[in-house]
Amino acid sequence: MAQNAAQQEIVVDRVGMDYGGGSEPAIREISLGIRKGEFVSLLGPSGCGKTTLLRMMADLLEPTSGGVGIAGGTPRQARLTRKFGIVFQTPALYEWRTVRGNVELPLELAGMPRARRRERAEELLELVGLGAFAGKRPRQLSGGMQQRVSIARALAADPQILLMDEPFSALDEFTRERLGEELLGLWSRTGCTVVFVTHSIAEAAFLSDRVFVLSARPGRLSAEVEVGLPRPRVGSLRAEPEFHRLTSSIRQLFEEAEP
Repeated sequence: MAQNAAQQEIVVDRVGMDYGGGSEPAIREISLGIRKGEFVSLLGPSGCGKTTLLRMMADLLEPTSGGVGIAGGTPRQARLTRKFGIVFQTPALYEWRTVRGNVELPLELAGMPRARRRERAEELLELVGLGAFAGKRPRQLSGGMQQRVSIARALAADPQILLMDEPFSALDEFTRERLGEELLGLWSRTGCTVVFVTHSIAEAAFLSDRVFVLSARPGRLSAEVEVGLPRPRVGSLRAEPEFHRLTSSIRQLFEEAEP
């Protein structure tokens, strides 16, 4: 890797995953490092192993070769000490709990006193623009609002790292772009490290400091792209020639990586 592993918050070292004892490789020999406070995207076509790699970071899968380090320890240690929050493709909210109750859940499981967890949940709902909806049920919210609740819940324990698995993929393009901009605002205020899985080139380019491009299955790291666009980023950036040049160059990397 280009940087010393000691400088990284997340280290992926020659990781491989095979679901069939050697006959069904999902990813092979991936090594990368992610710096503290960085926003990176794992970008690649469907089935290339992006989610598999993220789940290894989240201690939801064990690699069949290589290893993953999180915040100086193992993914298991990071999970048990609540160093990361996770946002999945679908919100997975509990319908029998209010919006506030859903955000409070990880704090409740951690034993936080009721008054403090209510206060924390309301702080987070204000942060994601849903303070007025704290008493609503998930079914009363739009898909984009539900995903904002999921993000608030993932941030409840003040994690160092936010792992996001295509969180906006089920949303329409306009909502997706708006939530991307809101996510950047949250990231700048919390200072956490973000690992964002997507198959959208434009989304990865707009959000990220760096983009890790994975090849088609079995996934390999085919390129690492330094984005270099100025921050803060606003929607009008997507119409700029510099942005189009960047997305075109990333698309070319995909074409070069195809077998």
